[in-house]
Amino acid sequence: MSTEEKKAIVARAVDSFGKIEQALEDIHTGFQELEQIYKDGGTAGMTTTTEVAMTIQAFRKLAGRCADVGEQVYKAHARGTQIAKDNGADSALPEGYAVPFGGGGR
Repeated sequence: MSTEEKKAIVARAVDSFGKIEQALEDIHTGFQELEQIYKDGGTAGMTTTTEVAMTIQAFRKLAGRCADVGEQVYKAHARGTQIAKDNGADSALPEGYAVPFGGGGR
């Protein structure tokens, strides 16, 4: 396979990892927003303090699971970045491309 074909594959991977990583960031932000919304609802008397606390706890558990998924995605991204470098296709990586958490993201 030519270097150009490998670079095209790397470019597709960069796009896909970017979409996944953005979705994980959006999920995290959404949980933070929901937590505040439930607090506001509790303050407004729309539900009990106990219900707010239980719901926020559930959101935090889900957010933790998403963080675990994110960690695995970053590890896979790091491996993919190394594969690109090993195959001389890392020039397809965006300028200033960095690996977050020591992994392989943007």
